[in-house]
Amino acid sequence: MRARVHHVEHHIAHLSSAFMVSPYEEAAVVSVDGFGDFVGAMWGVGNGNRIEVKERIYFPPPSSCLALFLKYSMDFCSNPSACSAKFAV
Repeated sequence: MRARVHHVEHHIAHLSSAFMVSPYEEAAVVSVDGFGDFVGAMWGVGNGNRIEVKERIYFPPPSSCLALFLKYSMDFCSNPSACSAKFAV
């Protein structure tokens, strides 16, 4: 058996997984998750067994990436008393 591997763009996979199983013949499709193949969001139109991408919003600027990195790496939380062991609050 010979298997073939196909590259599927991150947001196209999201759009497809929602539209292809829907009961609609035609629909607007949107994927927004901030990350994925350097695209933060994508929208298009699903029609039949095809999806036409109308627009991609590319990865946030580096300053946004730095802010996200710092937020997650420092494990900020909404409860200051829970964070007091790590940070002087």
